[in-house]
Amino acid sequence: NLPILVNFWFFGSLLFLFRLVNSLAEVRNLRKSATLIQDFELEKTAYRLMGKLGINRNVQLRVSPIAQSPLTFGTFKPVIDRAYPMDQIVEAYRYVESGQKTGNVILQVGG
Repeated sequence: NLPILVNFWFFGSLLFLFRLVNSLAEVRNLRKSATLIQDFELEKTAYRLMGKLGINRNVQLRVSPIAQSPLTFGTFKPVIDRAYPMDQIVEAYRYVESGQKTGNVILQVGG
C-alpha cells in the first residue's frame, strides 16, 4: 500500500506545481495588460484613504480588461458588502462611516 500512497502524493504534488505555475503566468499577464488610471479625483481619494489606513507603500491604481473584480493574492479573501458606482462615492463613504458595513465597499470604475 505504501507505493500506491507515494504515487498519489507525487501526482498531487505535480498538480499543485502545475496550478502554481499557471497562476503565476496569469498574474504576469494581468500585470502586462493593466494600464494606469488617469482619474485625478480617484487618485486623490485613494491617497486620502491610504493616509487614513496608514499605508506608506507606493500604490498604483490600474485597470485591466482581463479582471473585472477585485483581485486577491495569498490567503486573504475579500468580503464585498456593497458596490457603488463612482458617481455615488459620497453615499458609499457615508455608508462606511456609519459603521453598518460587514465587508468591503467597492467603487465601480467605468462601464
